[in-house]
Amino acid sequence: MARASVGDRLRHVSRSIAAIEGYWSGKSLQDFEASEPLRAATERHLLIISEAVRHIPQEDKDRYPHIPWRDIAGIGNILRHGYDAVDPARIWAVVVADLQPLKAAVEDIASRPE
Repeated sequence: MARASVGDRLRHVSRSIAAIEGYWSGKSLQDFEASEPLRAATERHLLIISEAVRHIPQEDKDRYPHIPWRDIAGIGNILRHGYDAVDPARIWAVVVADLQPLKAAVEDIASRPE
């Protein structure tokens, strides 16, 4: 299997953010807590995002110091290893507050010539 390029990784992040947005647009924390299948799908997409951002070059990340790159990469470890203690309200906070700035940064990185 061929190794994914940085462009591929950026597309993975964008697709996962779009999927999460599609699940939760116009929804509330109560909706999130009530839907275990969509909550699990959201966590899966956050895992994808977490892994993909690990492969974005540091020089690209440095252009966006307001993005908590280390925290984004780290959420994957929490979801994998601390799955039994994941707080749905914290994941919801990521969905509503943290994905839009990441989306804008990823789109900007992707628009630059390689």
